[in-house]
Amino acid sequence: MLILVMWAILEGILGQAGAYVRNTEAQIWIVQKGFTDISHGFSVVPGPLEGVPGVRSANPITGARTEIQTDEGKGNLAVIGYDTKSGVGGPWSFATDPAIPKPGQVVVDETFARTAGLDVGDRLHLPDRPRSIVALSSGTNQFTNQLAFGELGDVQGLVRLRGDVNFFALQVQPDNTRQVQAEVRERFPGVTAFSKDTFVANNEREIRDGFQPILYVMVGIAFFVGLAIVGLTMYTATTEKAREYGVLSAIGADRGDLSGVILRQAAITALLGFIVGCLFVLPAGWVIRELAPKTELEFPGWLFAITFVAATVMALVSSYLPIRRLASLDPAAVFRA
Repeated sequence: MLILVMWAILEGILGQAGAYVRNTEAQIWIVQKGFTDISHGFSVVPGPLEGVPGVRSANPITGARTEIQTDEGKGNLAVIGYDTKSGVGGPWSFATDPAIPKPGQVVVDETFARTAGLDVGDRLHLPDRPRSIVALSSGTNQFTNQLAFGELGDVQGLVRLRGDVNFFALQVQPDNTRQVQAEVRERFPGVTAFSKDTFVANNEREIRDGFQPILYVMVGIAFFVGLAIVGLTMYTATTEKAREYGVLSAIGADRGDLSGVILRQAAITALLGFIVGCLFVLPAGWVIRELAPKTELEFPGWLFAITFVAATVMALVSSYLPIRRLASLDPAAVFRA
């Protein structure tokens, strides 16, 4: 259960990191040269970006990270300004009735709204002026901060950008991505053009480098805890059943037969632990979401396969000491005892 939960938290964080770029209908992202992702730094791209062959639309996006004071405390919010006419860069899923924000309005992530005690119709106090919440978005929780969406010009006023934007999300003609990237590099030397897949990977990498080592250590600790529990269980069971093993040895069971008994017991123990652990992740995930609403858990199928392999390794490794114990077992000494 610990392995599954820890790894699921990592997968959830990585999924959140690339969710915005992954769900934005654009094949190329334009950022200021020297910037690689949407989460760090303050990219500034001069606009407009027009006249590039193969580009169907160049959609401006502006973001502002801010700390919001609410009745429930402080919270981090990333306000995304997008062209509400095209819809590119806006919310892709709603937890309430969909709505397009107008100047003075925002769409707020449902997780942020829940933790901040806000709802549709309430006012969100941003640094420049309050804005009313017209809808709640879903899938826009990014662990360290949540997303809100507003009209492009309104958000440009919030960050005091006049004419410039932070990013351009380009929609290009089919199979024309590489040509457009090359054309952008030639015409606009102060920017970098990333393909969608590369930009998603960049955003995930920034989060992975920060969280992955810590969570991998936690997964490793969970594995060794499980190994210790299975090993201690098996060694104790073997010691308590020394007389029975002595009887088996006395009536002709060789070392291979006794080792087979130990391995089967270890396999059953680890398998039962794996099954129970898989069942426990559901209530454990619910508890984590209630205690830490900003934490998302994802359970891809391969994660259960890896955990099953880990349980199998636990069974094999934990059998070593009990098998060594049986190898030195003297049936006559057992009966004398």
